[in-house]
Amino acid sequence: MDPINWEAYKGLQDKKDDSINRLDMKDVIAMSIAMLQLVLPIALGFIVITFLTILAFKWFFG
Repeated sequence: MDPINWEAYKGLQDKKDDSINRLDMKDVIAMSIAMLQLVLPIALGFIVITFLTILAFKWFFG
């Protein structure tokens, strides 16, 4: 069995660290979409519930 080439591994590790620290535009867009998928339904639900509550109060209190 060959000994492990630690120099090659170190170079690979450095490259990996660089890629973690550097965000591509693709990653930023992906995170933005993920945030929208999380936040948008909650916000829309809140708006709809508020709107329906206002309508119910108007109908109830005439």
